[in-house]
Amino acid sequence: MNHFKNLHSYDIVSDRGFAKYFHGREEIIKDFNNVLGDFATSNKGTTFLIQGAPGVGKTALLFKFREIAKKKGWKVVNIKANALWNRESLNKYIGVEKPIQIDKTSAKAGMGSVAIAANIKFSKKSIVEVLKTGKQPLLLTLDEAQTLGTENYPPATSRGEVIEVLDSIHNGELERALVFVVSGLGITRKNFKSFGISRFNSRCFHSLSFLEKKAERDIINDWLKKEGDAKGDPTLWIDTIANETHQWAHHVVSYVNPAINLLKKNDGHMTSKLLKKVLIAGRQDRYDYYEGRVADFDRDERQSIVKAFVDDTSSEGLTRRDIVFFLEKVFDKKEAVDLFDKALLYGVISLEGDAYKIPIPSMKRWLLSKYS
Repeated sequence: MNHFKNLHSYDIVSDRGFAKYFHGREEIIKDFNNVLGDFATSNKGTTFLIQGAPGVGKTALLFKFREIAKKKGWKVVNIKANALWNRESLNKYIGVEKPIQIDKTSAKAGMGSVAIAANIKFSKKSIVEVLKTGKQPLLLTLDEAQTLGTENYPPATSRGEVIEVLDSIHNGELERALVFVVSGLGITRKNFKSFGISRFNSRCFHSLSFLEKKAERDIINDWLKKEGDAKGDPTLWIDTIANETHQWAHHVVSYVNPAINLLKKNDGHMTSKLLKKVLIAGRQDRYDYYEGRVADFDRDERQSIVKAFVDDTSSEGLTRRDIVFFLEKVFDKKEAVDLFDKALLYGVISLEGDAYKIPIPSMKRWLLSKYS
């Protein structure tokens, strides 16, 4: 879904993937560097898990990790989840397996090309064997990892193999340096536990939250000055935008998109009239983004989820039982449980510690004002 539909005349800064101007996250980057250092010359490996709410900056951090690992001489491979049980899919990403072997007997017998093609044989290495192949330290990355462990993903027939693969990686049994970085919503660690991966080194598990205030301001400043060619002191603009982005990575993108494009059209002059236009466009993008998060829920579902949080003013969150109780006022028990699971999977609610919350504070206020 295009969350920038009302800004179609602008050059768009993507809200997913590589962050051109990256600041902050020093602690987690330090931990990652230390982990790479520990395993670079060993034949061991581990899993490094990042989880957090939608739009908090997980994917940008993943790109940063890849950049760091490449500079350190690691082979970097980004995979989709099905590569953990589909050998052909893994080989497409990792590119280490010899693709074919030709039956020479058939060729010597003067058989045609069709017959020879029929005798082409693909090797049958397991996923673990493919991952073992190679001497270079390997960084594997997987985004949207919360999908693992959901119904029929992986397929029931492949679940045993996925458990073997994840266990081999996590316990460093692949006879090569391999760090597997997985990123997903707040249920990711819980889902990995269902595969037997429950204990993480303290450096290898991070719940990603707000940007640091300084990092947020530095990012906004870079976009205004380096991309928008802003003239003069940008402090007022930075203060005003930061007052609305609330240290949330996606929201920064919502405001810098119109800012840099309007600045370019105004030769970099930061006027109050222009700033008002930036705020209007940025707010609209945030609302479009929130609407997109709940687009796959009908109105009854949205209202029922939101009503569970009406009295949650302490920001301590709710238990699963609390939320399902509210949902059962409208839906039968199975429908209520299914809706709860769907809200988790789509990031409308998130597990933080031992409680469930609507993870983006400004999104919570928007949902309450619109659906409660």
